[in-house]
Amino acid sequence: MAGRKFERYGPYIVAIASGGIWFISGFSLPKDPSGLLGASATLAAVFAGFLGVSQGLILTIKDSEVYGALKKTDLLGLLFEYLKEGISGSVMFAIISVAGFFVAPQGQHMSAGIVRGFGCLWAASGAYSCMTYQRITGIMFKLLNKV
Repeated sequence: MAGRKFERYGPYIVAIASGGIWFISGFSLPKDPSGLLGASATLAAVFAGFLGVSQGLILTIKDSEVYGALKKTDLLGLLFEYLKEGISGSVMFAIISVAGFFVAPQGQHMSAGIVRGFGCLWAASGAYSCMTYQRITGIMFKLLNKV
């Protein structure tokens, strides 16, 4: 039961912890964050694409016993909710990463507080995206092993 709870709430816990650690530690984005933000947006797009393909794979096993068992136990709805959260989280991470191109480095047009807050948001959304991706990947390998 503890494993299922962490599976459910783990991405939120890790995201909040990541944002908090970023804030408490005083981390900041590099002076020129464009490479980091571009790579982050690309990674988020890859995550969203993989999760979309995962949803398609689940729909292709509709005639299998595993799909039937998931549907009977109402785990299918939970799985699709996890997929929705993962795709949404990845898209949000991509949006936040692209928005980062408009957040000027400290000392320029925006206050240090705004830049620091953006860094916390970026770290939290990145952690959430990674955790939801990991959650679905783990579930998919278990499912595909049973089919």
